[in-house]
Amino acid sequence: MTASRTVAIFCAAASLALRAGAEEQTWSFDGGTARREGDGVIVEQNGRELKIEACFVAKGWAFRTIPDAIRDVSSDKGRLKLSFRAVSPAGARWQDDLPMLVVVRGDASGYPDGRLRLGGTLATFDKSNVWGWGARLDSDTFGLCLSAGYKMSLSFWNKPETKVWSVRFHTKGEAQADGSTLYEETLEIMKGDFDRPAKDDSPKAKPVDMVAQKRVQYGRILLPPQERGFDPAAWLERIESPDLSQEDVGKLEDLLDARSRLYDAAERARRAAKGKSGTGAAAEEAVAAGYAALNAMDLSGAVADCEKLEEIARGAEPPRANPFTWVKSFTQWGYMRHPEGTGVYEPDPWNLQWEDGFRFNVAQDPRVKIANLPEGPTRFFETRFSAPMSDVKTERSWTGTRWLMPGGSAVEFSLLVPFVDVDGTDVLSLGGFAKVPDRLVWFSPEGLWRGLELTGRAAPRREVLETVLEEAPQDRPAARPAPSKGEQAINPADVGRPWLMLECGGAAGLSGDLLAVFPGARPVSAKFEKGVFTLRLEKKSYVSVLRLRDNLHPQEQAEVCEFFARVAAAPPASCEETVEDGRVVWKYARRVRENAWGVSPRRIAPVPPLADYADLSAPGSRKFKYPTKWGLYRYREGDTSEAALPAAFLSRRAPRRGVNYRLAESPEALEAHVAAGARSFRLCIGGRSPLDESCAKLEALLSDWEGRGVTFLIDPHGAEYKSTWADGFGDGAAQAKFLALWERLSQIGGRHVGLIEGYDLYNEPGLVAGAEGGWKELNERAAAVIRKNHPGAAIYYSSVYAGNPNGLFNLEPLAIEPPQTITCHFYTPHSFSHQKFQTKNAGGDTCVFYPGWCPQIDWKRKIHYGGTTVTWFDRWSLEAVLLPAFEHCAEFGLPLHFGEFGVIGYANQKSPRSALCWTRDAVKAFEKLGADWHLWNEGFGLRNPLVREYIEGLW
Repeated sequence: MTASRTVAIFCAAASLALRAGAEEQTWSFDGGTARREGDGVIVEQNGRELKIEACFVAKGWAFRTIPDAIRDVSSDKGRLKLSFRAVSPAGARWQDDLPMLVVVRGDASGYPDGRLRLGGTLATFDKSNVWGWGARLDSDTFGLCLSAGYKMSLSFWNKPETKVWSVRFHTKGEAQADGSTLYEETLEIMKGDFDRPAKDDSPKAKPVDMVAQKRVQYGRILLPPQERGFDPAAWLERIESPDLSQEDVGKLEDLLDARSRLYDAAERARRAAKGKSGTGAAAEEAVAAGYAALNAMDLSGAVADCEKLEEIARGAEPPRANPFTWVKSFTQWGYMRHPEGTGVYEPDPWNLQWEDGFRFNVAQDPRVKIANLPEGPTRFFETRFSAPMSDVKTERSWTGTRWLMPGGSAVEFSLLVPFVDVDGTDVLSLGGFAKVPDRLVWFSPEGLWRGLELTGRAAPRREVLETVLEEAPQDRPAARPAPSKGEQAINPADVGRPWLMLECGGAAGLSGDLLAVFPGARPVSAKFEKGVFTLRLEKKSYVSVLRLRDNLHPQEQAEVCEFFARVAAAPPASCEETVEDGRVVWKYARRVRENAWGVSPRRIAPVPPLADYADLSAPGSRKFKYPTKWGLYRYREGDTSEAALPAAFLSRRAPRRGVNYRLAESPEALEAHVAAGARSFRLCIGGRSPLDESCAKLEALLSDWEGRGVTFLIDPHGAEYKSTWADGFGDGAAQAKFLALWERLSQIGGRHVGLIEGYDLYNEPGLVAGAEGGWKELNERAAAVIRKNHPGAAIYYSSVYAGNPNGLFNLEPLAIEPPQTITCHFYTPHSFSHQKFQTKNAGGDTCVFYPGWCPQIDWKRKIHYGGTTVTWFDRWSLEAVLLPAFEHCAEFGLPLHFGEFGVIGYANQKSPRSALCWTRDAVKAFEKLGADWHLWNEGFGLRNPLVREYIEGLW
């Protein structure tokens, strides 16, 4: 049963006589008078009115007043008392699982300077999306207090352009045996004193200690390793102090936003200053001064240095777009993708895991805990930090991350080469193995294999083939823990080549994994003890570790070792990309290192796998037998590689830059966007209005804007037809409704061809992998309907998984004639873009900052600081999340579109600069793909003045 169908039967047993008798009644109380009107109550005071009603919210944010929910209205001792009762039937599906809302609505046109207090949070009419926690709503303009029976979430919303505002009491329901939910609530309205609020005598919920909560949550993002230059020791000391105050927390939040701003400004200024005499030194001086100020918790000093860096970066010519380039997703080497799908996983020294379940680490530290998350089809392991890691720093670039470890060593993960590089050490320690390392082997100077048995369980060599009569693997007795053989000496002169192989899990006839080890100095001993393999070298040098894939013959594995052992002596360490005259060139700087064998380094210039996947012409390149996600490893000898960009991509028009506009919004809002420079609009039609009314409004709007230089992308936004996680894309009747909807809309669009950019077939389909085939067929039918009425219309085809980028993995283009555009939405990480969204402490809840360590959102518990770990996000990790879009561009070459993106207005409270950084990084990632975009603005986007300035500057 759908949400809209259930609205009419909430209270089938309600007393109609009560309603009929009450509609003519009026009540007086100390704060004014009240009267029944329909299913609501109107409170009047000196010509001003408040409307109070109970609502459920159907999908698509359709507010439905609940019939007969107000069961009783009375006046006693100067107070007005409203009693609500409603039942949500079993199986009813509401927007974001919202409960019954008691909604108070008003018109702010007569009191623009008014204030409201939601529990302990202040709201003014020049803002929107303000959340509080408490049992009371106080108004200074009306001098009223509205009191519920217990503390709950209170949210304030308004539309400045129409002056309409509302406050929602988010009530609590009680589950019934039949699966329904019963809501019973009482609201008392009395005269109040805003400046001296009356004592709250409602039953007390357990108070939320926001200082204590933020102490824990902000500690979580300061414990992990930070970028070089940033030392949060003073911050952590302040957080842990017993006298931490809310004022201290507020300052810390300002500092966290400044830290994100500094990280972003430093990276942009360094790019802008590259090759400019004197500018680079000024940038580095400002970066050093900025971090010194941050470390001393000097907010004004840090902000001043951010401004210097932003001035250096201002006006710098952005790099030319190239979507066939390096994207910082380590999945190309087979590393596991984050199970959330819209997140990203970056390997770290303590946690390397592959999609097939193999894993190990190159560092062990008691401050780092690795936790198994068994949910989902694969086992995923989280890295959790339990104590400050201030002695570990990171250096991040678009092609890798370098971890500066205690003792002076460094661990690097690179997109350019498949091995993990450990530099500046004489001890290699590997632990956390999914399969026990049993044997270490190498090639002697005489051309013979040598080796050490590391455990006491090595398998005897088999002389006969296994038969079908042998025990099945699952019937074999469980392997016993491998006994250590202790530390064993290696004669350094006996290792004839600069590589060794570590055999893991090869005992007892099991299928094993191989790791190649490329040391720069000769090994002297090895052991496997207490779960850790240790290889000691004659002196400090480098050691690189490569996972050898199991699709090669052992003789070929040796060839791979020879190749990458020479590459490890001079690995490409950074990349500079230039695009000119339809040609892209990648120039590599490398780290040249001595090795004890005197082998000549192999200087290679890798070709980005996406360029190979797109079948770009890369002159002089060749392939080597090491697999990436998209094919064999491609490289060119020397320091540069190059490729020709596709003519179709080079000839594309400039991206359309627009904003979402709802048909239900005021005409003034659209005029304001146009006045600010917007010319492209994604026109969202869905809402509470019947389809006939929406179609009439659409026709009128298009007629009004004929010849005025704007265009519209038509988006039904859930009107009439729904695709949900529970129902998929629906049965024949539902699909017929979908086609009928597009019949109506395309008939209107066909009469205004010059105004129509195209038709966005569906907003955020709730479909999972496997549904793409049927979804494609349904959308092809819709496209045929549209083009019957609007020949040659552009069709925008949405990714599955609610329109997220991971919904592009298996999405094939529609089998239709061009033009066709693939569209998706982007809000990653959700804990940042949707911070404080529907959390009970939203008014004073913990903020999220970007770039930086971000938590995972817990949608089930509605906690934006959910989960137990944090993940690093910056502009390169945003691109990594967008990898499916880069892949789609490389495979099919179709235009892309991002129909929604933005940061919710709560970020304005303490992380406004972070919102600007995220928006700018997202836009630049889209435009690297040559994609059009429309900012989402309802409660998001332009609500932030800094974002508004940036977006309007692009318009």
